[in-house]
Amino acid sequence: VILANTLKSGGAEKQSLLLANALHPEFEPLLIVYYGNEYDEKFRDYAMQSSIKVLWLKGSHLSKLIKLYHLFRKNKNAVIFSYLATTNLINGLIGWFSGVKFRIGGIRNEKLSTQKFLIQRFLHNHLFTCTVFNNYKGKENLGKRGFRLDKSEVIHNCIESDMPQKQNIEKNSVIVITSLGRFVEQKDYFTALDSISLLQEKRKKLNPEVRIRYDIGGYGILEPEIRNYIKIKNLNQIVSLSINPPDISKFLSHGHIFLSTSLFEGLSNSIME
Repeated sequence: VILANTLKSGGAEKQSLLLANALHPEFEPLLIVYYGNEYDEKFRDYAMQSSIKVLWLKGSHLSKLIKLYHLFRKNKNAVIFSYLATTNLINGLIGWFSGVKFRIGGIRNEKLSTQKFLIQRFLHNHLFTCTVFNNYKGKENLGKRGFRLDKSEVIHNCIESDMPQKQNIEKNSVIVITSLGRFVEQKDYFTALDSISLLQEKRKKLNPEVRIRYDIGGYGILEPEIRNYIKIKNLNQIVSLSINPPDISKFLSHGHIFLSTSLFEGLSNSIME
């Protein structure tokens, strides 16, 4: 059983699908989407094309938790995987109450907020069989703060094999810089745009024949602020936003340089891709 909050575009959601696909058909995985009305077409289509069995939960929180309890009670020998705080909590509590033998949580960052840290540490130390980190730094940092290391494992993110090859930069071509990730504070796109602005100024003075373009792919709550900052920095001519690009491989294939300005990460999907 793989528990996912949603099937909206995101790292944890992608990993849920890739894990289900890797386990299918030998282990008959069941992907449970807790907020069953929240999905992107590309992820829903991926699940259908891969013949992944999906349970889309609907209704109140109480009705969904009761349904999960009864499902888990009937499958006590199952292995439950989860990746994020909400589904980790469900995995730990409902899985433990229903007597499921293997409950495996997930940590996908090297840092956690205070509230998430306290909840995740309790789940890890007392209710999970183990926790899978997608980065060694997170395991090390949280281990120093009370996470039991004997219950901590590191498994990096999985990516599909159709990623683009390195691009050669031909003479007189436009050098394309790309970034990919959610539009949230952690990704720090404003520093990225400051860097592009500075690069544009240097380019004009030192080598005006060289042209650059900056393509940003993603989605999130900071989209209006990022669009406004592009205008403020006068970068409309060289910066473009691709909202939730449907084909990540195609988006990345046009780039020569990948730029990440994240303030902190696990080992992110976009960097690996």
